[in-house]
Amino acid sequence: MNNDPINLLERFFNGATSAEEERTLTEWLRDKSESDPELAEYYRSKWAATNGTMDSQTKARIHARIRETIDGSAPEAPAPRRRLLGRLLPWAAAACIAVAGFVGWYNYAQISARQAHLFEIYTEKGQKTNITLPDGTHV
Repeated sequence: MNNDPINLLERFFNGATSAEEERTLTEWLRDKSESDPELAEYYRSKWAATNGTMDSQTKARIHARIRETIDGSAPEAPAPRRRLLGRLLPWAAAACIAVAGFVGWYNYAQISARQAHLFEIYTEKGQKTNITLPDGTHV
């Protein structure tokens, strides 16, 4: 068994590698730069050999591997969270305004009712004034 990386790559594309050989190949590719001359030359020679034609079975196999890689490596986007505070904030604000309005009105009514019974009477020095209070007493 020849473990030359280019030979392994060739066997990988033909579907003739074991899981161990695929791990070895993956490690080798991970260590290589995309601009590595040896790897670039291999890809160029393979591209030239295809003459721009590829059978549908090979296309389907490549497409399936790309989809598997994308689906397996991409983390799923988290579902958008609906924030409870964001949904309830307008309703809570409206309730606070209503409660504050009621309390303000109630306090105003209480103060107005107390002030209706309060009154002041002024007299000049030396004069007498007779007053009948709301409870009916005379002063």
